[in-house]
Amino acid sequence: PRIQEENREVGSIGGHVYYEYFKAGAGPILFTITLFSTLISHSILHYSDIWLTKWTDKNQIASAIDHDTQNYYVYIYSGLIGALFVTALMRSTTWFMMCMRASVNLHNSIFSRLLRAPIAVFDNN
Repeated sequence: PRIQEENREVGSIGGHVYYEYFKAGAGPILFTITLFSTLISHSILHYSDIWLTKWTDKNQIASAIDHDTQNYYVYIYSGLIGALFVTALMRSTTWFMMCMRASVNLHNSIFSRLLRAPIAVFDNN
């Protein structure tokens, strides 16, 4: 049999490749949890920046803010940072789980196809 020439393509990776990767790594539940944890984590990050800006602007306008108001800003900001820590940990854990599952599943798929390949493939390559 004649050996077929390999093709080389130039361009960006299509959305189908990403879909197959996510499908190999996560079911609908893990993918949904990963997506929501990423969105929530980024939302909390941006809101904590907005809160910090609001807090520092108030401090510059009135340097003599009473103690209760100052504690209020500190408690809210501390809560936001705590929530950010929890959601960022959840986000990184779910992304890690999804990528590890995809890696294992794709490796097993490639290995099983390699074992079922005809001997002529190995003779030619």
